[in-house]
Amino acid sequence: MGTTALAGLGGCSLPTAADPGERWLEQARIAGQAFFVGFGDRRLEEVLDTIVASGASVIEGDSNMSDLLSPMALGQTLDEIAYVTEKAHERNLKVVWYYPALEVITPNGELQDSSMFKDNPSWVQYNIEGKPNVFYGSKEHWVDPGAESAWMCHNSPYRDFFFDRVRRLGHSGVDGVWCDVPLYMDTVVRWVCTNPYCNDKFLAETGYAAPTREDWDDVAWRRWIHWRHVELDRFCRDIYTANAAELPNLQIICETVPLDYNQATVQALAGDFLGADAKNVGHVWEVDSVSNDFGMKPANHDDWLCKIRMFKFAKGCDRGRYCWVFTYGHQELDAGLVMAAAVAAGCAPYETQTPKMTTTVGVAFRKRMFSWIAKHQRALFDAAPAARAVVIQSSSSRDYSDQGKAEAMYASLGIDADETYWQHNDEQLLSAAPYLSEYTGICKVLSHAKVPFLIQPIQTLRATYLEDVSLVIAPSLACISDAQAALLLSFVRDGGTLLFTGDPPGEKDEYGALRGENAFAKALVGLGSGSDLQSAAVGRGRVYLSRQSLGRRYLNQSSTSAFDTVKGVCDKAIQHAVEIDGPPHVHSEHSVLDTSHLIHLVNYQGAMQSAAATSAYPFTHRLEELDAELKLRFPLPAGAKVNTVRGLSPDPQTPDGPLPYELVAGVVTLSLRVVQYRVVEISLTEASS
Repeated sequence: MGTTALAGLGGCSLPTAADPGERWLEQARIAGQAFFVGFGDRRLEEVLDTIVASGASVIEGDSNMSDLLSPMALGQTLDEIAYVTEKAHERNLKVVWYYPALEVITPNGELQDSSMFKDNPSWVQYNIEGKPNVFYGSKEHWVDPGAESAWMCHNSPYRDFFFDRVRRLGHSGVDGVWCDVPLYMDTVVRWVCTNPYCNDKFLAETGYAAPTREDWDDVAWRRWIHWRHVELDRFCRDIYTANAAELPNLQIICETVPLDYNQATVQALAGDFLGADAKNVGHVWEVDSVSNDFGMKPANHDDWLCKIRMFKFAKGCDRGRYCWVFTYGHQELDAGLVMAAAVAAGCAPYETQTPKMTTTVGVAFRKRMFSWIAKHQRALFDAAPAARAVVIQSSSSRDYSDQGKAEAMYASLGIDADETYWQHNDEQLLSAAPYLSEYTGICKVLSHAKVPFLIQPIQTLRATYLEDVSLVIAPSLACISDAQAALLLSFVRDGGTLLFTGDPPGEKDEYGALRGENAFAKALVGLGSGSDLQSAAVGRGRVYLSRQSLGRRYLNQSSTSAFDTVKGVCDKAIQHAVEIDGPPHVHSEHSVLDTSHLIHLVNYQGAMQSAAATSAYPFTHRLEELDAELKLRFPLPAGAKVNTVRGLSPDPQTPDGPLPYELVAGVVTLSLRVVQYRVVEISLTEASS
C-alpha cells in the first residue's frame, strides 16, 4: 500500500490501497462498513483511511437498502452510495453494496397501516399450509422490535421491483451488488414457496401440482424439493442478466447460507447448483459459528472439522471463480483460526465479528491478517491444488436421506446459558443426520490422516475436474443422475479408484426415486452382500465398496478399523507427495504455484481446554493456543533440487523466514512448530539449473 498526491480533506494526501488489479475478486480482502444518510465528510474520510490502513481491498457497504423506502428516500440513499463509492475508488478500494434479495423490512411495520406485506400480500412467499412468510419483532437479530420482515416471492411482481432497484444501485458506480440470502426463510414457517406464481411455474415445468403437505414418499414432493434448488439458482443468475445490457461489468455476489448442511434442504438455496458457467454471479458464503455470542471459542474438535469442511465445500462449489467467505470470530484467537482455515482452503476472507456484518474483531487483528495475506496473495489464491483425492458431496442424497430433519451444522450441543448456540437438542446434531455424518466422517478421516483432498459437489462435476485425481470417495451416494454416474464410471475405467461407503450407491435417481437398475450395477457386479470392504476391477481402474458407514463410525465412535480401512484405500490409490507426522487436529492442504510446493497447516488442537465458567463466559471449556510439533517429509520430484524452504505465517510467534531442513536420498525432511497457521513453502529448481 502507498499514498498518492490526491488531495483529501484539509489538503492532505490520500492513503490508497494497492491497485487491486483484474483479479480483485479472487484476491479480495473484505471489510464491512455501514454508511447511512448523513454520514459526514470528515467521518467518511476517517473511516475509508482506516479501511485502507487495515489492508482491506474491498468494502462491503451497508445502508438502509434493507428497508422499504419511499422514492425520495431511495434517491437520497443512492446519492449517498454514489458519493461513498467515488471516495472509496479514489483510494483504490472496490465497493460492493449490500441489498437483501428477498427480504424487505418495514420499520415499525407491525403497527402501521402500510407495509410491504400489507400493501402487497400477493408478493410474499407462502408455505405449504398457505401461511405468509412474514414476521414482526426481534425473531432475528437484524430485525428491530416492531419492524416487519416480509420474505418475497421472486416469481411475483416483486421481481421487477427488485431488478429495477439493482439496476439503479448499479448505476451508482458500485463494482458489485451484495444480494443477501435469496432463499426461503424458515424463521416462522417451513417449506415455501407456494405462492400461486411459483405453483403455476412448477406445474408448467414438471407436470405436478405443488404439494400441500410434507410427504417424502410422494413423487411430487420430492420433485418440488429439487425444483426449489433449481429455481433459486435461476433467480441468482437472472439478477445479473436482467440488467446485463446496461451494466455488463456489474458483479452479483449472492450471500449464501446455508452451505452443505441440512438447512439447505429447507431453505432451498443450494450453492452447488451455481456452476462455473454463471456469468458475473458468484457467492459470499455465510459460514456461521457455533455461537453468535462467543463465535468458535466453545467449539469442540469436530465442530472445527465441520468449519473446515464447509470452507472446502464452498471452494468446491466455486471452482473456476472467486470464493468469498465470512470468517466470523469472537476474539482474535478463534477469529484467527477461522481465517486460517478459510485461506488454507483458498477462500477470500470477509473479516467481521460474529454475528454482525459491519464490525471487526479488532483493527490491529484485521491489519495483521490482511497485511500478511496481501503479501502472499499469489501463493494463497493463485496456486493450484495438488490434492489427488476428492470427496463427492451430493445435495440430492442429503435431501432425500436426511430430509431436513436435523439442521446438523455442527457436532456439539449448546448450553442453556447461551441462547445463541446453534443447536440445543440432540435431534439437531450432526450425529442425527445419516448422510451428513457419513460425508463429514470421511472428511475427518482424510484430515486426520493428512491426506489432502478436495470436496466436489456432484451437481457441477465435470470430467476435466477429475483429470489429475487418483481417488474419488463417494459417501452414501444413494441419489445420482445417469450423466453423473457416467462421469464417475468413466473416471474408473480410465484408471481411477472409486470408494463407496455408507448407503448403497446409485439406487435412486437425482429426484430420490428408486431405479429399476442400479446406476452402478455393471461396476458392482460380482460383489457380495457382506459388510467387509470388497473391490472389483473396472477397466484400468478399481471400485471399492463398503456397506458399512465408515465415516459415521469414525465421526461418532472414533473407530480405528474404519479409519484404517479408508486410509488403506488411500495408500493404495495415491502416491503421496508429502508425508506429515503430527497430531490429528492439525489439518493440512497442499498446493503448487509455479515451482513452489505449499503445505498449509491449520492447528485447532487447542479446542476444548478446561475453563472456569463465569457469567461473562458460561462454558467449562474454551479454545486456547496449544502449539503443535510436526515432522514433514517431501520426496523431491524427479529432476528437481531444492532452492529454498521457508515458513510463512501470520502468527507473531512464527514470523516468515527460512526453515532448517535435511536432504537425504532425495527426501526433504524438516521439523517445525505451528501455533495456529503456517505454510511451508518448498521452492524447487530443475537439477540442470
